[in-house]
Amino acid sequence: MSTYAHEEKYIHQRDKLKEEVRVDTLIRCFKKVRERFYSNHQYDVKEMLSLYEASYLAIEGEEELDEAGKFAMEHLRHLDRSLLSPQLIEEIDHALELPLDWRMPSLHSRWFIDAYGKQEYVNPILLELAKLDFNIVHSIYMTELKELSKWWRNLDVLCDELDFIRDRLVENHLWALGFTFQPKFWRNRKAITKINCLVTTIDDVYDVYGTLDELEIFTNAIEEQGSKEETF
Repeated sequence: MSTYAHEEKYIHQRDKLKEEVRVDTLIRCFKKVRERFYSNHQYDVKEMLSLYEASYLAIEGEEELDEAGKFAMEHLRHLDRSLLSPQLIEEIDHALELPLDWRMPSLHSRWFIDAYGKQEYVNPILLELAKLDFNIVHSIYMTELKELSKWWRNLDVLCDELDFIRDRLVENHLWALGFTFQPKFWRNRKAITKINCLVTTIDDVYDVYGTLDELEIFTNAIEEQGSKEETF
Protein backbone atom coordinates (compact mmCIF):
# COMPACT_ATOMS: atom_id res chain seq x y z
CA MET A 1 0.00 0.00 0.00
CA SER A 2 1.37 3.43 -0.95
CA THR A 3 2.12 6.18 1.56
CA TYR A 4 -0.77 8.20 0.14
CA ALA A 5 -3.17 5.28 0.66
CA HIS A 6 -1.97 4.88 4.25
CA GLU A 7 -2.60 8.58 4.89
CA GLU A 8 -6.07 8.36 3.36
CA LYS A 9 -6.92 5.36 5.55
CA TYR A 10 -5.60 7.12 8.66
CA ILE A 11 -7.60 10.29 7.94
CA HIS A 12 -10.77 8.26 7.35
CA GLN A 13 -10.34 6.34 10.63
CA ARG A 14 -9.55 9.52 12.53
CA ASP A 15 -12.64 11.33 11.21
CA LYS A 16 -14.82 8.29 11.92
CA LEU A 17 -13.56 8.15 15.52
CA LYS A 18 -14.17 11.88 15.98
CA GLU A 19 -17.72 11.49 14.67
CA GLU A 20 -18.45 8.58 17.02
CA VAL A 21 -17.08 10.47 20.04
CA ARG A 22 -19.01 13.63 19.11
CA VAL A 23 -22.32 11.82 18.69
CA ASP A 24 -21.83 9.76 21.85
CA THR A 25 -21.07 12.90 23.88
CA LEU A 26 -24.16 14.71 22.59
CA ILE A 27 -26.41 11.73 23.26
CA ARG A 28 -25.12 11.42 26.83
CA CYS A 29 -25.75 15.13 27.36
CA PHE A 30 -29.28 14.80 25.98
CA LYS A 31 -30.11 11.85 28.22
CA LYS A 32 -28.75 13.68 31.27
CA VAL A 33 -30.83 16.78 30.56
CA ARG A 34 -33.95 14.74 29.85
CA GLU A 35 -33.63 12.62 33.00
CA ARG A 36 -33.11 15.70 35.15
CA PHE A 37 -36.16 17.38 33.62
CA TYR A 38 -38.50 14.41 34.04
CA SER A 39 -37.33 13.74 37.60
CA ASN A 40 -37.70 17.25 39.06
CA HIS A 41 -38.64 19.51 36.10
CA GLN A 42 -35.36 21.39 36.45
CA TYR A 43 -32.65 22.05 33.90
CA ASP A 44 -30.01 24.60 33.06
CA VAL A 45 -31.23 26.95 30.33
CA LYS A 46 -27.75 27.45 28.92
CA GLU A 47 -27.30 23.69 28.78
CA MET A 48 -30.61 23.30 26.97
CA LEU A 49 -29.62 26.02 24.51
CA SER A 50 -26.28 24.31 23.83
CA LEU A 51 -28.07 21.01 23.26
CA TYR A 52 -30.43 22.71 20.80
CA GLU A 53 -27.53 24.21 18.81
CA ALA A 54 -25.54 20.96 18.86
CA SER A 55 -28.48 18.96 17.48
CA TYR A 56 -28.16 20.83 14.18
CA LEU A 57 -24.78 19.18 13.64
CA ALA A 58 -26.53 15.83 13.23
CA ILE A 59 -26.26 13.97 9.96
CA GLU A 60 -28.80 11.70 8.29
CA GLY A 61 -29.67 8.69 10.40
CA GLU A 62 -28.84 10.19 13.81
CA GLU A 63 -32.40 10.03 15.12
CA GLU A 64 -31.46 10.55 18.76
CA LEU A 65 -29.89 13.91 17.94
CA ASP A 66 -32.98 14.91 15.98
CA GLU A 67 -35.06 13.96 19.02
CA ALA A 68 -32.73 16.01 21.23
CA GLY A 69 -33.22 19.06 19.02
CA LYS A 70 -37.01 18.79 19.15
CA PHE A 71 -36.91 18.29 22.92
CA ALA A 72 -34.70 21.34 23.44
CA MET A 73 -36.70 23.52 21.05
CA GLU A 74 -39.98 22.67 22.76
CA HIS A 75 -38.73 23.66 26.20
CA LEU A 76 -36.90 26.77 25.04
CA ARG A 77 -40.10 28.04 23.46
CA HIS A 78 -42.14 27.55 26.63
CA LEU A 79 -39.76 28.94 29.23
CA ASP A 80 -40.98 31.22 32.00
CA ARG A 81 -39.23 34.30 30.67
CA SER A 82 -39.90 36.32 33.80
CA LEU A 83 -37.11 34.33 35.45
CA LEU A 84 -34.53 35.03 32.73
CA SER A 85 -32.26 37.97 32.05
CA PRO A 86 -32.92 40.13 28.96
CA GLN A 87 -29.57 39.04 27.52
CA LEU A 88 -30.43 35.35 27.80
CA ILE A 89 -33.88 35.92 26.30
CA GLU A 90 -32.27 37.67 23.35
CA GLU A 91 -29.84 34.78 22.91
CA ILE A 92 -32.65 32.22 22.98
CA ASP A 93 -34.78 34.14 20.48
CA HIS A 94 -31.77 34.53 18.21
CA ALA A 95 -31.10 30.78 18.29
CA LEU A 96 -34.73 29.82 17.71
CA GLU A 97 -34.93 32.18 14.76
CA LEU A 98 -32.00 30.47 13.07
CA PRO A 99 -29.48 28.03 14.61
CA LEU A 100 -25.82 28.98 14.70
CA ASP A 101 -24.77 26.30 12.21
CA TRP A 102 -27.11 27.79 9.59
CA ARG A 103 -25.84 31.35 9.90
CA MET A 104 -23.11 33.15 7.97
CA PRO A 105 -20.15 33.61 10.35
CA SER A 106 -19.21 36.90 8.69
CA LEU A 107 -22.64 38.34 9.57
CA HIS A 108 -23.28 36.58 12.86
CA SER A 109 -20.00 37.72 14.44
CA ARG A 110 -21.27 41.31 14.69
CA TRP A 111 -24.38 40.20 16.59
CA PHE A 112 -22.34 37.96 18.87
CA ILE A 113 -19.91 40.77 19.75
CA ASP A 114 -22.81 43.05 20.72
CA ALA A 115 -24.50 40.26 22.71
CA TYR A 116 -21.29 39.43 24.56
CA GLY A 117 -20.81 43.09 25.47
CA LYS A 118 -24.20 43.09 27.25
CA GLN A 119 -23.33 40.18 29.53
CA GLU A 120 -22.73 40.70 33.24
CA TYR A 121 -19.24 39.24 33.26
CA VAL A 122 -17.28 40.50 30.28
CA ASN A 123 -13.59 40.23 29.54
CA PRO A 124 -12.89 43.76 28.23
CA ILE A 125 -9.62 42.72 26.57
CA LEU A 126 -11.31 39.86 24.74
CA LEU A 127 -14.16 42.14 23.69
CA GLU A 128 -11.78 44.78 22.36
CA LEU A 129 -9.79 42.13 20.49
CA ALA A 130 -12.98 40.81 18.89
CA LYS A 131 -13.96 44.31 17.74
CA LEU A 132 -10.51 44.95 16.28
CA ASP A 133 -10.58 41.63 14.45
CA PHE A 134 -14.06 42.34 13.08
CA ASN A 135 -13.02 45.78 11.80
CA ILE A 136 -9.86 44.43 10.18
CA VAL A 137 -11.73 41.66 8.39
CA HIS A 138 -14.48 44.10 7.39
CA SER A 139 -11.88 46.42 5.84
CA ILE A 140 -10.58 43.49 3.77
CA TYR A 141 -14.08 42.83 2.47
CA MET A 142 -14.53 46.51 1.61
CA THR A 143 -11.22 46.58 -0.29
CA GLU A 144 -12.32 43.54 -2.28
CA LEU A 145 -15.63 45.19 -3.11
CA LYS A 146 -13.91 48.38 -4.28
CA GLU A 147 -11.63 46.39 -6.60
CA LEU A 148 -14.56 44.37 -7.90
CA SER A 149 -16.59 47.54 -8.49
CA LYS A 150 -13.76 48.93 -10.60
CA TRP A 151 -13.60 45.69 -12.60
CA TRP A 152 -17.38 45.73 -13.11
CA ARG A 153 -17.39 49.35 -14.30
CA ASN A 154 -14.52 48.72 -16.71
CA LEU A 155 -16.48 45.91 -18.35
CA ASP A 156 -19.08 48.53 -19.28
CA VAL A 157 -21.84 45.94 -19.06
CA LEU A 158 -24.31 48.40 -17.54
CA CYS A 159 -24.53 50.54 -20.69
CA ASP A 160 -27.59 51.99 -22.40
CA GLU A 161 -27.85 49.03 -24.79
CA LEU A 162 -27.89 46.58 -21.89
CA ASP A 163 -29.95 48.53 -19.40
CA PHE A 164 -31.91 45.37 -18.52
CA ILE A 165 -28.87 43.74 -16.89
CA ARG A 166 -29.21 43.25 -13.13
CA ASP A 167 -26.51 45.02 -11.16
CA ARG A 168 -25.88 42.40 -8.47
CA LEU A 169 -22.21 42.86 -7.72
CA VAL A 170 -22.70 43.45 -3.98
CA GLU A 171 -25.20 40.60 -3.71
CA ASN A 172 -22.83 38.20 -5.47
CA HIS A 173 -19.94 39.22 -3.22
CA LEU A 174 -22.12 38.64 -0.15
CA TRP A 175 -23.06 35.23 -1.53
CA ALA A 176 -19.37 34.36 -1.91
CA LEU A 177 -18.80 35.44 1.70
CA GLY A 178 -21.32 32.83 2.77
CA PHE A 179 -18.89 29.96 2.36
CA THR A 180 -15.43 31.56 1.99
CA PHE A 181 -15.44 34.18 4.73
CA GLN A 182 -11.84 33.71 5.95
CA PRO A 183 -9.59 36.60 4.87
CA LYS A 184 -7.05 34.23 3.28
CA PHE A 185 -9.62 33.16 0.67
CA TRP A 186 -9.87 36.59 -0.96
CA ARG A 187 -8.95 35.19 -4.38
CA ASN A 188 -11.78 32.67 -4.17
CA ARG A 189 -14.31 35.34 -3.24
CA LYS A 190 -13.27 37.63 -6.08
CA ALA A 191 -13.33 34.82 -8.63
CA ILE A 192 -16.73 33.56 -7.48
CA THR A 193 -18.16 37.09 -7.52
CA LYS A 194 -16.94 37.72 -11.07
CA ILE A 195 -18.25 34.40 -12.32
CA ASN A 196 -21.68 34.99 -10.78
CA CYS A 197 -21.87 38.50 -12.25
CA LEU A 198 -21.13 37.15 -15.73
CA VAL A 199 -23.57 34.26 -15.30
CA THR A 200 -26.28 36.70 -14.19
CA THR A 201 -25.57 38.88 -17.24
CA ILE A 202 -25.84 35.94 -19.64
CA ASP A 203 -29.01 34.76 -17.88
CA ASP A 204 -30.59 38.20 -18.39
CA VAL A 205 -29.64 38.15 -22.07
CA TYR A 206 -31.47 34.85 -22.47
CA ASP A 207 -34.50 35.78 -20.37
CA VAL A 208 -35.07 39.40 -21.39
CA TYR A 209 -33.14 40.58 -24.39
CA GLY A 210 -32.41 38.04 -27.11
CA THR A 211 -34.76 36.64 -29.73
CA LEU A 212 -34.82 32.89 -30.34
CA ASP A 213 -32.67 33.16 -33.48
CA GLU A 214 -30.16 35.44 -31.77
CA LEU A 215 -29.91 33.16 -28.77
CA GLU A 216 -29.26 30.12 -30.95
CA ILE A 217 -26.35 31.95 -32.58
CA PHE A 218 -25.11 33.10 -29.18
CA THR A 219 -25.32 29.56 -27.76
CA ASN A 220 -23.47 28.07 -30.72
CA ALA A 221 -20.72 30.68 -30.36
CA ILE A 222 -20.24 29.83 -26.67
CA GLU A 223 -20.21 26.08 -27.36
CA GLU A 224 -17.74 26.55 -30.20
CA GLN A 225 -15.45 28.60 -27.96
CA GLY A 226 -15.65 25.90 -25.29
CA SER A 227 -14.71 23.21 -27.81
CA LYS A 228 -11.65 25.20 -28.90
CA GLU A 229 -10.46 25.61 -25.32
CA GLU A 230 -10.84 21.86 -24.66
CA THR A 231 -8.83 21.07 -27.80
CA PHE A 232 -6.12 23.53 -26.80
